[in-house]
Amino acid sequence: MNKWLRASLLLLQIGGGAIAFVIIGRVLWETNQTQETVMYNAAFLVVFAFGILAGVALITRPGLGLVMSLIFQGIQIPLFASPVVSYKMFSGGFFNVYWRRNGWGADFAFLASRFDFYLNGGESLFLGVNILALVLFVLLIREMWWHVAELRDGRFKFADMPGRPAMAHDSPSAGNHEPWRGV
Repeated sequence: MNKWLRASLLLLQIGGGAIAFVIIGRVLWETNQTQETVMYNAAFLVVFAFGILAGVALITRPGLGLVMSLIFQGIQIPLFASPVVSYKMFSGGFFNVYWRRNGWGADFAFLASRFDFYLNGGESLFLGVNILALVLFVLLIREMWWHVAELRDGRFKFADMPGRPAMAHDSPSAGNHEPWRGV
């Protein structure tokens, strides 16, 4: 995996998840919440914990971390609000482009985490995309595509798996095999 992509994901997922834990924990500790609000906060604590686990998995089990990071970034792409339901989620940072009834807009933040989820909140129509999460999602798909291509072509490298030597060509289909010799 690209070192810059991995470093960015680690910062945004682990750092953003930690920030979210502090913010949600502080809100739950200091304010009097309804049971419904506590359930929403607990659900998003689980989502942010998944993001932290995805970041840790990138270090310990890169293949699993790649899939988990793809899912976690995908969760952050859509932004929408209506009088019936509203949803936004960011972990570590965002660059949002959105449309409201009064026109287009954009906003961004780095080292910030947030979530909004409302049912029957009465908000006006709002549609948007988290461009940062979308870019990371596309880059993760590209990494997965290359990973699958290496497997398919027999060039899979085990370099980042502990206890296994790096093998440039580990399958007979790679063309580096000797014909069978009798004993």
